[in-house]
Amino acid sequence: MDTAQTPPDLLSSATQSSFLHDAGRGTLPPQKLSQWLVQDTHYTRHYVRFLGAILNSIPLPFSSRVSSDRDREFGEGCGNVPGRSLEFRIFDLVTDALVNIQREMQFFEDVVRKYELDLPEEEESEALRAYGELFADVSDGLRRDG
Repeated sequence: MDTAQTPPDLLSSATQSSFLHDAGRGTLPPQKLSQWLVQDTHYTRHYVRFLGAILNSIPLPFSSRVSSDRDREFGEGCGNVPGRSLEFRIFDLVTDALVNIQREMQFFEDVVRKYELDLPEEEESEALRAYGELFADVSDGLRRDG
């Protein structure tokens, strides 16, 4: 997000909430923290499957080296590794995302253990169901077009 071009009220509403304030101060009620952890755990499961679909759709060449004008054309910008093909740069990005989500999932387990939380058996929220459907739809498109 380019914060220089984001209206202040949108930036504030996305980054300043009573939930984040209480979580940052360690004053979030255990029940509310447990509920958030359960919902975010549902999200991580959808996200991991989505990343798997992306990985499955990448036609990895035999070599990771740049081999075409297309690689050079899409080689500029964020995350560019000189000489690395577009497919392998996508592979690297998704691999990093998986490592980060794994770290987040371990953080959840650490929080549950540290605060001796009892996570409720809770269905995912309507919003998370929609995220799951979005990820699934995109994944289906990747399979069809890949």
